[in-house]
Amino acid sequence: MASSRRPHPMDRRDFLRRAGGAAIAVPSLAAILAACAKPGTTSGGGGSGSSSSVGEIPIASPNNPVTLPMTREPVPTDTPIEAGATLQVYNWDSYMYKKVLSAFEDQYKVKIE
Repeated sequence: MASSRRPHPMDRRDFLRRAGGAAIAVPSLAAILAACAKPGTTSGGGGSGSSSSVGEIPIASPNNPVTLPMTREPVPTDTPIEAGATLQVYNWDSYMYKKVLSAFEDQYKVKIE
């Protein structure tokens, strides 16, 4: 009696081989396509090629660095460390060694919650 199951067109080994090849080829293809672009044009369907922003979001480049607006002045580097402060660390419970946290507390005279 013949089996009613059809053989798969691809076995597991073929699938992994093809998936690995695709994982290598896709980023390479993107780099090749980017190299084929004309100098001075930007990719993405924005209409005019000389535009340096999409909508209101500027696109960063070496010639057009993007600086984000600051709401306050940064903390000066010569500010003394606040002794007796309590730092709240949001992380998984067992993700950081207690020994490292206690060494940090001892070195900087702070408390970590």
